[in-house]
Amino acid sequence: DGVYDLCERIRLAKGWPEDSEGATSPFFRVRRWSIAISRLRRRPWDDRRTLLDGIDRVCRIMALAPPYGVNSVEINGRPFDGFDPDWLLAYRRFPQFQRIRSVEASDDSLLLLEETARAARDLLLDLYVWSHELYVPPEFFVLLPETKGVGYDLCTLHPLVQRFIYNRYAELFEGVPSLAGVVLSVTESGHFSLITDAGCQCNQCRNMSRSDRLLAVLTPVYRACRDHGKTLVVRTFQGAFIKDLDSHPELEIVREAFSHLPEDVYVMSKYCPQDFFGTEIVDEPLIGAFANPHLVEFSLDREWSGRTFIPVLTPKDFQRRLHKAVEKGVVGTVA
Repeated sequence: DGVYDLCERIRLAKGWPEDSEGATSPFFRVRRWSIAISRLRRRPWDDRRTLLDGIDRVCRIMALAPPYGVNSVEINGRPFDGFDPDWLLAYRRFPQFQRIRSVEASDDSLLLLEETARAARDLLLDLYVWSHELYVPPEFFVLLPETKGVGYDLCTLHPLVQRFIYNRYAELFEGVPSLAGVVLSVTESGHFSLITDAGCQCNQCRNMSRSDRLLAVLTPVYRACRDHGKTLVVRTFQGAFIKDLDSHPELEIVREAFSHLPEDVYVMSKYCPQDFFGTEIVDEPLIGAFANPHLVEFSLDREWSGRTFIPVLTPKDFQRRLHKAVEKGVVGTVA
């Protein structure tokens, strides 16, 4: 909160204060809030009122961030029950979408998000949005039938699929130039589960490992971020179907894929991805497992321990886990 205090002193003094000495040593250089927005009941996800209400909520929460020392925020969600860039895009580089995706409506929605990103910058905050690595709109399968895979809905290595992924993010960044970057959640894309699906069985895809396939889909997202000067954050979250996370079948797929990410990609892990197991809590094994800068994500409502099943334990448990994150070289937290 040293930066916030300094800004307030400058504002009140209408100039640089004379006694401006001071120092802070925060635990983490990245201190982020994650804000969920979703559709209004019975209204479509791409409805303008839904987006306006959600953005208004984001702005109200952003205004609270500086006094707490928070220096960035993200808008989270899933394609089917929350925010996703698909709400905003016309896919204007693909003429097949022109009759069903309005460029005018897209421009209006992208401007709303751009104004939000500018408001974040005025508060000394970076704004990120969640996305999903292989989410495609429902129209995709009808309008681009040539991308269909062998024994699978699409071939992830098809050049048109790779171009679609890249241009999806390029369109977002060009429409919202003040956005800091995107957070990819690689297990909740709606149509696909790249980690667990068998995938396309064409001659090119058949011999690919799941980790190679995951990396192949992340690569065009990274290229779009790099080309537009944005930061890419990827989540290690696995569906916690078993309690022994060290033996989780998805663990090594994620570890192998993410170990080949470029060094400027951030990795983000939920501290305990084991939802709804009461008070029996385990730590995510992949925290600190990569050379990339690592963020740790906390659910403040403790959904992974029965939604604050024993409230008095929450503060000490967070404190213990924060210190453990420091020991593992974590650079930031996301609340």
